[in-house]
Formats: sequence, structure tokens, C-alpha cells
Amino acid sequence: MVEGEKVRQILPAPFTSDEWGEWELLFATSRGLIKKTLLSAYVNIRVSGIRAVDLVDGDDLIGVALLPVMPEEKAAEDSSSEPAG
Repeated sequence: MVEGEKVRQILPAPFTSDEWGEWELLFATSRGLIKKTLLSAYVNIRVSGIRAVDLVDGDDLIGVALLPVMPEEKAAEDSSSEPAG
């Protein structure tokens, strides 16, 4: 973390990292930014860390939620990863 940054929220992950692809984090900021990221994106954290959300001046993180990936989202991700043919 750099000077001025601080931890805003810690969420428990009561399951193994093998299951993290079934969950996503939803971030919301005061300026209306909504970002969803698979929890599995945070399995291999570098020494320098991972910046989950880039905030612009005047924006503030107002909340983070841990949500299961919905079945329709899984189907969309599966179909987008299939090779074109």
C-alpha cells in the first residue's frame, strides 16, 4: 500500500481457493462505479499487492459484497470462452 491508502473492508472467505471461481466481488463507489470481479482473480497476489479498484480524486469506496456467480453468468462466460468455429 502506498501512503494515504487504507484497508476499507475485509470479507471472510469460508471456503477453499479451489471454489473461488464460483464467487465474485462487487465493488461500489460514491461516484457510481460498479465493478464485479471473480474472487479467483485474487488467488495469486503479488508482493506489491493487487489494486482491486482504481479510485479517481473525489471518489470513495462505499461497499464491497461477496456474491455467488449466478448460473446465467456462468453460461455466458462458458460460451464466450469457446473457440469460434
